[in-house]
Amino acid sequence: MLVLDQTMRPVDRVDALRLYEVRSQRMTTMVRIWGKLVAYVPERCRSYYQWALVIAYRRGQHVSVHQMIPPHLRIVLFSRWELGVVLGNWLLGLRLGQPLAWLRPLHSPA
Repeated sequence: MLVLDQTMRPVDRVDALRLYEVRSQRMTTMVRIWGKLVAYVPERCRSYYQWALVIAYRRGQHVSVHQMIPPHLRIVLFSRWELGVVLGNWLLGLRLGQPLAWLRPLHSPA
């Protein structure tokens, strides 16, 4: 898709559909699959997509001597539902009463 300015000249080319995107941000690796263009900001030349499937893996991290974040996997379906699974430290999580797997809606129905 071509993005035109006010004089009808092309200034940028944006994909209307994206098959996949792999991005690492801080300690999280995300694989996004089947994205549809929903918005474009011409000032920043930035496009925003709604993804059909997002798979995110975050490795474990020791925050302090008494606090740690276990590795976990999150799967987001159609930007509506999130499925998550803790991948390690299950016995400690059970003892502390923490959820080890979850399924929840991301947006409340309006």
